[in-house]
Amino acid sequence: MINVDRSIVQAPTLETHYRTEESMVALGEVFLNKCYICERDAASPANFEIDHFKTSADDPSLRLEWSNLYLICSDCNKSRLKRTPTGGFLDPCDDEDDVELEIVYQLPPYEHDCPSFYAAELEPRIKVVNSLEQLNRMHYGTKRTKMKCASLRETISRQCKRLLSLMLKERRAFEESDQAALAESGTEIDRMLSINAPFTMLMRSVAAQYRMKSI
Repeated sequence: MINVDRSIVQAPTLETHYRTEESMVALGEVFLNKCYICERDAASPANFEIDHFKTSADDPSLRLEWSNLYLICSDCNKSRLKRTPTGGFLDPCDDEDDVELEIVYQLPPYEHDCPSFYAAELEPRIKVVNSLEQLNRMHYGTKRTKMKCASLRETISRQCKRLLSLMLKERRAFEESDQAALAESGTEIDRMLSINAPFTMLMRSVAAQYRMKSI
């Protein structure tokens, strides 16, 4: 999960349907064409579904409320709880909820398909606890969705291996004083760690672990 800013777009007018061309384009800009929970990306927002952050079962009146609409991949939407637990979830669109700092994202260096999520504080808010449970549910699934979640973890693993390969290339270029290769690999690493890239928070954790080992 990453923090995003809904104010960068004008709220679309929603009269009878929430999935319109205008709303999908706006959600794509806000969420950078990524699922707001797992950070899987796609070339177009049309490849995603729309999630009601406060579900229709919780509050039917928010069905057409723009601020309640979030971009979500179909797999996460299938795994998502249909009722919001007591205390709610961290909201990546809320300035008071820092999903990048309140949650620790980890991807073990030798277990590229085993992402893990922890609270940054010893006594986390209930929102954090609920969000951790949801992240684990999205990445490891239920009996009905575990195969889909395995596919997500494989995608994350491929991205991780690509990042590590680039970081090794960067290190060799540094040791050999190959400035052209160093610049090329550095640019690609920066792109993979940017907010626009898929699985930003997990990839940043991989990069941090690698750099600590290299010191």
